[in-house]
Amino acid sequence: MVRKFGFVRWARAMALVLASLVLVSPIVSQERTDASLASELDAYVRGMVSSGTFTGTVLAARGGRILLCKGYGMADRERGIRNDIRTRYRLGSVSKNFTAAAVLLLQERGALSIDDPISRYLPGLFEGKGITIRHLLTHTSGLPDYILFPGAFEAFAEATDPDALLASIAAPDLEFEPGTKFRYSNSGYVVLGRIVEVVSGMEYEDFLGTELFRPAGMSDAGCDYEEGLAAGDVAVGYHYTGEDYVPVPRWDSSWAAGAGAVCASAVDLYSWSRALARGRILSDRSRDLLFGPTPQSRNAYGMGWYLRPNDCRARTYHGGYVFGFRSDFTRYPGEEADIIVLSNVDQAPTRRMAEDLAAILFGIPYDPPEFRVPASLPSSGLKNFEGVYDTSEIFGDGASMQVWTEGPRIWYRGNTVYDSLGLPMHIYPLEGGGFFDKTGDVKYEFIPGPDGAAEAVVVSDAYESYRFPRIPSR
Repeated sequence: MVRKFGFVRWARAMALVLASLVLVSPIVSQERTDASLASELDAYVRGMVSSGTFTGTVLAARGGRILLCKGYGMADRERGIRNDIRTRYRLGSVSKNFTAAAVLLLQERGALSIDDPISRYLPGLFEGKGITIRHLLTHTSGLPDYILFPGAFEAFAEATDPDALLASIAAPDLEFEPGTKFRYSNSGYVVLGRIVEVVSGMEYEDFLGTELFRPAGMSDAGCDYEEGLAAGDVAVGYHYTGEDYVPVPRWDSSWAAGAGAVCASAVDLYSWSRALARGRILSDRSRDLLFGPTPQSRNAYGMGWYLRPNDCRARTYHGGYVFGFRSDFTRYPGEEADIIVLSNVDQAPTRRMAEDLAAILFGIPYDPPEFRVPASLPSSGLKNFEGVYDTSEIFGDGASMQVWTEGPRIWYRGNTVYDSLGLPMHIYPLEGGGFFDKTGDVKYEFIPGPDGAAEAVVVSDAYESYRFPRIPSR
């Protein structure tokens, strides 16, 4: 059913925005400060839109006041529908905090314990592996990530059978002994989604809708993306090639399951944050578990949330990526502040945007994004960059990026689930050497070999740099 809980979407969304305005102090200076801050936040986002790197919805709130809640760009280019505060997006891994909350709610009711072995609820699949529910919640299970399995890339277009997906996750050897390391893995949250179903006797979507979404006032949220797409009430996901926005190929939500199947609006996520803060969904003990640090992660992860402070402020957040979409949901509990960035462009720098918007919100100095201008192309030698480069160091066995030219233009595409299903990216020459794409701070430098042809490409951003060797042609 499309929008099971959406029959009052517009009324609730507007009520939330209007209620936030009532909370604004009547003091003129406070109103002026909020108006000025809202204008600055909006100007920052409009700059990202103008650069081509972002379309979507942004919500920023502090002290219980929504300062910015606005849609930018197109939700559906073919139908001429714009993004607005009601637009629903695929959340990707932001969904994990709902799965974690569902499990903790079931524990509150005595239906399970997070220290139970998962084999108790899924007999025959995980026998003898020693994995508990807690291990799944904290990414310490040792289960390899199913989205990197051979063939997964090609299979995502068609619906998968949940039992078959679970069996494929259970089949490989563990990467490490449960509880000894932290390694982010979508597989654990797929298993958790199935445990929610087994224990509750309800479909995953129905349990979230009845026990989490409805009590939190999330009138837009659901796991019904395919139905919503057919009805035209969700955003279409796009890939930005550097020249144009291309709809991503179809991929089915059944593959995301408890790891990333939720779609929702920015107003929904704000309602969820307020419900968590006010104890309307979970007890204090469960919230302590949700936001409690995992030692194996160097205390940087709880259960469905990252826990890294920013400028000495406590911060909980999670990002999400699925083909055609990026999301970032950040909470600053000490300031009752929320920054929600939802995009239907899959290369949008939502994490960078969330951090910059926080800097504006709190008056912290930051480096504004630089929108690079392409330099003149080299007069010759572009063919020296063509080839296939080995990216398995980052993306696993068999991962690569192909580089080719079309006249005076140079393109690349990857072959992993992190590469928009293999859609191409136009890269542009940088003044002083190297290339860039128009989706962020990434730089590409081709390293020449003895014969002049590139022997490697160095891909770097503000944080990391990797050297990917060229695969010799056969």
